[in-house]
Amino acid sequence: MANRPTDEYLVTLTTNTREYIVELEAQVERLRAENRTLSRIEKGEVWYWGDDDEDHPESLSCPAIVEPDVIRRWVALEAEITRLKTALINTRNAVRLASVGNGGIPWPDVSETDVDSYVTFVRKQREAAEAAKEKP
Repeated sequence: MANRPTDEYLVTLTTNTREYIVELEAQVERLRAENRTLSRIEKGEVWYWGDDDEDHPESLSCPAIVEPDVIRRWVALEAEITRLKTALINTRNAVRLASVGNGGIPWPDVSETDVDSYVTFVRKQREAAEAAKEKP
């Protein structure tokens, strides 16, 4: 009689096969999305990022062509924003601890969500100020 695979082996093989199929389906979807993007580029359905006041990413519905230097600048700015958020959180939490240690009012901890909300608030204030300047 031939060696019959154990039930444990068959379950493991089935599980691994299912996981592999899921990975392949995800890869197929990524390739389809890439193909759709490349088709749009070939048809000229793209926006060439000018890095000027005429770029409005919120209204884009097509792929954007961006110079590598612009992307590097964006990545550097994102890293700086992350660094500043961390510094703000740490500073605020240090002030909170110092206040409590000196008998002051206990401040709540500051989270990244709080900082994101503050950054959004500041951006909106700046945009409103700039819009007010533009009006005669």
